[in-house]
This record gives sequence, C-alpha cells and structure tokens, in this order.
Amino acid sequence: EPISVAADFTFEGLELHRLFAGRLPPDLAVTAAGAATLRWSPGATRADVRFRELGAAVGVHAVELVAPARVSLRDGRVDLGILDLAGDGTRVTLRGSFGDDLDLTLRGTVEAGVLPPFLPLLAQGRGPIGGALVVRGTADAPRARGNLIINEPVELRFRNLRRDIQIRSADLRLSEDDVEIVALAG
Repeated sequence: EPISVAADFTFEGLELHRLFAGRLPPDLAVTAAGAATLRWSPGATRADVRFRELGAAVGVHAVELVAPARVSLRDGRVDLGILDLAGDGTRVTLRGSFGDDLDLTLRGTVEAGVLPPFLPLLAQGRGPIGGALVVRGTADAPRARGNLIINEPVELRFRNLRRDIQIRSADLRLSEDDVEIVALAG
C-alpha cells in the first residue's frame, strides 16, 4: 500500500514569493502568517492554508489582508479563493488561481504603483485606479483585459515613452492586445 503523509503546522513570516519563484511576477514580494494542513501521497500533493496575515509589496507599495483567507494547493496549482486586500491607496478583491499559467480576477481600486509587474506595458505609476481586470498568461508574459476607471489625478509612465502621462480622468477598456480609450481628460 502506498505511503501517505499528513501534517498540520503554523507559520510566521513565510516568504511565499520564494516558494513560488517563477510563478509570480519577479517584482512581487509576498509574506504570510497562519496555519496549514499538508497532505502528500505518491503522485499528489495537496495543501490547505488558512492565512491569518498576508502581505504583498511591489516596491514601496504594500497591501494586507482585510480578513483571514483560505488558499489551496493541488498538484502545483494554487487556488486563491477570495482575498480582500487593502493598504497604500488600494482596496481590492483578488480571486482565481495560478500554476504554470495565471487565471486571476482583480476588482476594486489600486495604487498605480503596484501595477507594473502585472501590466508589461506600464513602467511606473502613481495615483488611484479603479476597475476590474482579468489576468491570464504566465508570470513572464501576463495578459490583462477589463476596464480601468480614473476619477482622480494619476501619473503613468509606459515603457518606450520618456515622459510621464498625467491623467485627470479616464475610462479605458483593455484587451490582451490593445487599450481602447472611451473617455480621457489629461
């Protein structure tokens, strides 16, 4: 009969970006505290994790869990469940999963400075951006689609442009290949 193992453990200061190197954008740092149940049997790894604390940072911009969350790992694929995050001008709900590919949904308002690792065309940003995005692809080549709403001044620097773009308000529709400007004031 095959051997199987089950273990329960708690953790503090766990650096998840190191565990999932190559599966998360390289500029994203994620640390956590909580409890986990790990089950292993030949050919299958399964983990259920309850996060008491979860923090993520892109450069100087950081967010934390609003409430405890549950995440599961099944054979190399992470299911995020529902993560409600807030901090530094950000209040978002993140859902979905990732493994060899990304299948994530983000809704709410984010500080533009956290977006560059997820939107390859954006080099830098500052200011609040609202909307809903679906991110697919891989960590090295993410593809986003959805809408972005700007109701307060935002500064953006796109790759291959030398100057920042200042936007007072905007309604943008993103597809995996282009951006449609529905309304724009700068």
